[in-house]
Amino acid sequence: MAVDKNITLKDAIGTFNTLFKELYGNNVHTRYRCKYYPEVEPGMGFDLECFSCHGVGCSICKGAGWIEMGGAGIIHPQVLSMASIDPKIWRGFAFALGLDRWVMAKFNIKDIRTLLGGNLAYKPNEL
Repeated sequence: MAVDKNITLKDAIGTFNTLFKELYGNNVHTRYRCKYYPEVEPGMGFDLECFSCHGVGCSICKGAGWIEMGGAGIIHPQVLSMASIDPKIWRGFAFALGLDRWVMAKFNIKDIRTLLGGNLAYKPNEL
């Protein structure tokens, strides 16, 4: 979450674009879609082009060519008020990430069970 007097959705998108480029390189392809989350308005989902098929469609991205990496949006004024923050002065964005997907994309892991299966000896080659 980030809160300041002049935060906009553009700040959130810029933050995620920077994060994607730092983790996955300058040639990363992303997209942002409108999405409903009750705590934010407007809300958006942010996606990464599938690291396995590069947008063609495969079993990892379920044929879509994109993998949803998380959601975000401008914090609803009522949520700010409940935190004793004056929404007439302050704005912010909140986000949530699916960390397993970020790790899969970073280390080119094709099967999520590799991460969630409990094999403590497993380490991606890049570590």
